[in-house]
Amino acid sequence: MIAHMNHPYTQFQPIQIQMAVDVAPGKDQLAVQVGAGLRGAVHGRHHSGALHRNVHQTPTHLHVLAFLSENHGNESIGGKPGATLTAVGEVSHCRYDTSREGVMTTEPQFYLRQLKAGRDFAVGDPVATNMDNFVYLIGDRVRRECVVIDPAWDVAGILACAQADGMTVVGALVTHWHPDHVGGPMFGHDVQGLSTLLTLHPCPIYVHRADADLTRMLTGVSASDLTLVDSGHTVRAGEVDIECLHTPGHTAGSQCFRCGSALIAGDTLFLQGCGRLDLPGASVDEMWHTLNTRLATLPADTVLYPGHDYGHRPSAPMGEVRRDNPVFAVPTLDDWRRLRGG
Repeated sequence: MIAHMNHPYTQFQPIQIQMAVDVAPGKDQLAVQVGAGLRGAVHGRHHSGALHRNVHQTPTHLHVLAFLSENHGNESIGGKPGATLTAVGEVSHCRYDTSREGVMTTEPQFYLRQLKAGRDFAVGDPVATNMDNFVYLIGDRVRRECVVIDPAWDVAGILACAQADGMTVVGALVTHWHPDHVGGPMFGHDVQGLSTLLTLHPCPIYVHRADADLTRMLTGVSASDLTLVDSGHTVRAGEVDIECLHTPGHTAGSQCFRCGSALIAGDTLFLQGCGRLDLPGASVDEMWHTLNTRLATLPADTVLYPGHDYGHRPSAPMGEVRRDNPVFAVPTLDDWRRLRGG
């Protein structure tokens, strides 16, 4: 998806966001959720084919379900400064910008790019493609600075995506120590990761202290290459602050990253299910507490961006995830232990 600003806005002038997408082969549905602060009617036009809209509004959101009978179309939505737009759909190609999926905002400073292994980088690598990893670029569109979250598989390809957007990578954030997220040996393969990043583009690497030793052992980076963080630590890209949230369970030092309305969750939480709890360092009890205390209080319009493309769409609001994901339907820790083998 992309958000294209038709013109600059002022505090007193509504803006328009224009999306232009090409739907992936065999896909004809594009769902758009418009965050609080957007207002006015939905204006639709199309380059070719019919664009049919089903629109309903709640006190906080304007929901648009668009069906494109041909290959492409665009949708303009009026709003005001500070509003956010989240677009979810199956997209094979986007015009006017290289961004495909993620959070679009009328605040021009915020930048988020969701990259998928085998599609946006590591193209042609069957192992990377099969793993369905997401890598994220997030930062300051005005200062042109971003951090990369979980750089693995094809570091040069990931850096090229940032460069194509005119962004400079100023740091790396690690959600957890597993090799498909930081690099290292896996399934007989040597996965690229942090060590390659330091060779190609030296920058600070932020990892939760509980995962630091395993990250060093797996990737070969040194202690001096890592900046250890705790929950609540803030990393800055340009003028954009990214908050580290310790969410143990999948690993002892698993962490999510919160920036504005976006939550980059790694393997802590997916749209359906959560990270595996049968791997070394996992904790059934800690995962239950993460789900029911650490993530339970996040606002419903916080958008979850997982570490793998395991769902029917690449992101979703936390309100929907807590409603639809069965891991949130287990009422007690004892019940959770019985279900998950704790």
